[in-house]
Amino acid sequence: MLPVVYADITLSDGSTSIMLDVNYDRLRDGSKTLDLDAKTLTFKNTNIVDENVTFEVISNSGYTASLNSDKVNTFTTLIGAAGKDVILNLKVPTNIDEGVISSVAKLRVKSATVDKTFDINTKVLSMLEVKEIVVFVNGNEEKVVKDETGSIKKLKPGDKIKLQLVVENQFDTDYDYGDIEGTFSVSLDDSDFGEDVDEDVDFSVDAGEKMDSSTEGVVEFTIPTEVEDGEYTLDVKVESEDENKAQYETKWKIDLKVERTKDDIRVESITVTPLEVSCAPRNIQVVTKVTNEGSNSQKHVVLQVESVSLGLKKKEDFVLERGSSTNGNSYTSQIVMEVSPDLKAGTYKIDASTFFDYTVPADKKTATLVVKSCAAVKKEDVKETTPVVKETTNTTPVQQSEGKVAVGAEKKDSVPASTVSTVAENTNGLKAGTIVETREREPYTAEDYLMGIIIVVVVFVISLIILCLVLLFR
Repeated sequence: MLPVVYADITLSDGSTSIMLDVNYDRLRDGSKTLDLDAKTLTFKNTNIVDENVTFEVISNSGYTASLNSDKVNTFTTLIGAAGKDVILNLKVPTNIDEGVISSVAKLRVKSATVDKTFDINTKVLSMLEVKEIVVFVNGNEEKVVKDETGSIKKLKPGDKIKLQLVVENQFDTDYDYGDIEGTFSVSLDDSDFGEDVDEDVDFSVDAGEKMDSSTEGVVEFTIPTEVEDGEYTLDVKVESEDENKAQYETKWKIDLKVERTKDDIRVESITVTPLEVSCAPRNIQVVTKVTNEGSNSQKHVVLQVESVSLGLKKKEDFVLERGSSTNGNSYTSQIVMEVSPDLKAGTYKIDASTFFDYTVPADKKTATLVVKSCAAVKKEDVKETTPVVKETTNTTPVQQSEGKVAVGAEKKDSVPASTVSTVAENTNGLKAGTIVETREREPYTAEDYLMGIIIVVVVFVISLIILCLVLLFR
């Protein structure tokens, strides 16, 4: 007995479903639907005998499907082994999100021996094309990422990262609803990285336009100082929506490779308070913070704070743990001093420099102090002043690298001119030196004069009474 062979009606390419691309760039004016290009489907009959086959298209909500040039929903035709072409037409709404949408319509194929259905699916293309992401490190353009994966190498703790998004709106400029608004976001969640990165910024781009502004579509973050050496993945997401409420999403990844140098002793900050001085008292405070960002611990770090013009030169040596340590990798120095009253008006620099192994230069930062002139005061206008002394104590010694101890002495007298007091300590706290203030003695007030007059009058009246009594008893 011969085996039974069942006939079948198939697509010529062997597909079991039909996929149509949807590109909204063809929309014009105020259209709310898009007619896709007609798609020609070739069906074959495996039966050796031609037979009548009925084609019927069934649309789902929002879509309109039809067949052949006369755009009918159903028709019947003979199909044999040579096959038959069927034209599929589809009208798509304009508010469909990016991505594959399944079963927007169905095509039923029925004959005497076959009854089967082909799903009609659509793939909506994004109307916001991410062209590239420009990466800046510490203000310098480092890399342009042009695809879904990129990498930035040789990053260091404290580096400032800026990502500038470059996108293009694919809608035609004539389309009324083609403007797009979106959000550009980056995130990184890894315990070895230190602080999490979670930044986003909104942007907008008109139909047919390209956004590559240096101010819009820009996110920034800083590589944490406690980051461990290694490679980290930054997740980049661009989410957007057009005026029809259709949504688009693009996801990229950028690898960040952090590589600490062995010796990286930084002057993290140097501040002068106040920034300006004028008449006496001319006391200032210089605070300097030093941080080890290198992969090595440092046993012989030196900080030098110097200003030749101000007569300031102070050196301190100490120990710092390696950069990724959460404690002991920072040191803070505080200097309290009085600026000489003879110093001319002007702007003066104060340099803070760091060294490792005592003498090898590492980093340098500069602060400025503005000294203003004090107007001349006539001798007869000089008012008596009474000194008022603020007392500060320094109770916590700081262990130095050579076993030295820096301890601020307790002082109870006013500070002589040009005296420099230094307190060097770890980041647990700051101490201040002695500061002299002056308080002016107030001149006589109207109440003082009135009281004087009253006293004179009373004395005069008493004198008259006594005189009268003397004359009376004579």
